Amino acid sequence: MALFFHCASHVLNLVFNDLNNVSEVRNTTGIIKEIINFFRESTLRRQIIPNIPLLCETRWSAKYKSISIFADNFIVIVKALEELSKSTANSKTKIKSYQLFTAATTPVFIVTLQVIAVYSAKFEPVCNLLQQVNINLKTVNNHITKLVDTLQLYRNCASTEFTVLFAKSKEIAEELDVEIRPPRVPPQRSNLTLSTNHEEFFRISIFVPYLDSVISSLKDRFSKIHNQSFSLMDLHPYAMKIMSKVQFICTSNDIVKLYGNILSSNFVTEATTWYEMWNNGEKPLDSIEYLDLIEMSKDFYPAVANAIKIGATLPTTTCSIERSFSTLRRVKTWNRATMGDNRLSGLCMMSVHRKRLGEDTKFIENSIEEFGKKPRRLQLLFKK
Repeated sequence: MALFFHCASHVLNLVFNDLNNVSEVRNTTGIIKEIINFFRESTLRRQIIPNIPLLCETRWSAKYKSISIFADNFIVIVKALEELSKSTANSKTKIKSYQLFTAATTPVFIVTLQVIAVYSAKFEPVCNLLQQVNINLKTVNNHITKLVDTLQLYRNCASTEFTVLFAKSKEIAEELDVEIRPPRVPPQRSNLTLSTNHEEFFRISIFVPYLDSVISSLKDRFSKIHNQSFSLMDLHPYAMKIMSKVQFICTSNDIVKLYGNILSSNFVTEATTWYEMWNNGEKPLDSIEYLDLIEMSKDFYPAVANAIKIGATLPTTTCSIERSFSTLRRVKTWNRATMGDNRLSGLCMMSVHRKRLGEDTKFIENSIEEFGKKPRRLQLLFKK
């Protein structure tokens, strides 16, 4: 009965991955990942720079946080690489640190890093919001639409917006004794005409393609069809309370356009009556669960009940499922490889809901009583 949807957080992550089509962004992201891994793989090297999370492909919120911390400590990281390349460390460490130092001090890397860091920060709040259990998908989708409009405004005023980023890149380059200039033209491309203005060159080659890729991916992945599907959330009384009757009728018509072959022909009329019923009441509407509306509407508003069922199938996020995978990896170590499914499930639940267990004062007593119900020849020692 419902359209196929990606997980909303996954969709936003795919937008970020689409930026790999821009070669400068792809190369910069790869170098960042290599530098972070280089420092994290050694305990001694970890102490040289601030702690930076891994640039992980699956931990989406950590990706934005990692880039932000890396950009904030970029000068410290580069100087640490330079010192390691000249230190008395083993030859493998010196070679690797010199290679990373050379890659990180190129003008293209410095400029691209500033662009990625600034605009990744705009996605981080959305990514964190999409990982909540009780998110409002329509609100998030509206925020994405506003974000696209804002990015389009930046794209139209690219010369003004990039001036600030380029000035910051020059400050960092001066501190690292690097000259911000276009790359050398290969002999086989000697007929290629490059801009004499350095700022214009980096704006055309990096900043504009970056924004074009982000805007295009956001529009494609958060399409208008999905926006119409999110209109099903407006059937909640709390959403209807802040809508005028005309707005609600327009929303009902959008729902009919998408699900008209599933819903009955009098859906708009039935939904309007549903709207009037809730707007005349005085019951606190924000406390009503979305699924409870199915029972409230199935007898007198069957078409509305079917629409609510469809809305309930819309995916919010798979982050909770993926967190359970991470919990399973922490719990099921090699020492516990032979445990049964019941015990493994119980330990995972305790790990996930450890805060709630800490608030339950009788949890330990109940666990001991449950443990004692089965005959075991074990001697338990408890110390106060």
